[in-house]
Amino acid sequence: MDKDLYLANAGELAEVIGDYTVAKDYFEQALARDLETYGEDHSNVAKDRSNLGLAWQRLGEYQKAIGYLEQALASDIEIYGENRPTVARDCNNLGRVWQDFVEYQTAVGYYELAPATIVRDPIVAAIRGHNLRVRDYQKAIGYLKQALASNLNFFGEDHPDVVRDLHNLGAVWMKLGRYQTVISYYE
Repeated sequence: MDKDLYLANAGELAEVIGDYTVAKDYFEQALARDLETYGEDHSNVAKDRSNLGLAWQRLGEYQKAIGYLEQALASDIEIYGENRPTVARDCNNLGRVWQDFVEYQTAVGYYELAPATIVRDPIVAAIRGHNLRVRDYQKAIGYLKQALASNLNFFGEDHPDVVRDLHNLGAVWMKLGRYQTVISYYE
């Protein structure tokens, strides 16, 4: 097995069991090896930086997390261009860190940076809608309705993704105090 892959996998395993310090250490080693092997603008390096940023987030070190996640975003844009799900994932990760950092306007800005062509993807739309529940309920409702329509069309009424979308819509309407609407989505 490739040692670089081993390091990243070991970091992911440590993250799953909740040992974020060990995960961070493995991700740092993977990043150093991948930088040496591939150079700056390689997908493995961007992934390592993303993993490292998320580990720092879980350790409560938001500035460090933001630094690594911004580097991952810049690399992914350089590698893939702007209209890729990877870029949307990076924007979402940055939004979550800024949200944890209690900088809601900045968080919403990153959530909305996901490329317009990718937003049609029901997963990205659902993520954006779920994350925007923090502050901008009307935008969240729009994104969640978009995800619901797409998932209904693709999967049908009885799929778990449709149930999740209905639940998330109900939760947003609950925050707005529109209880009759909440009931209709929860039913």
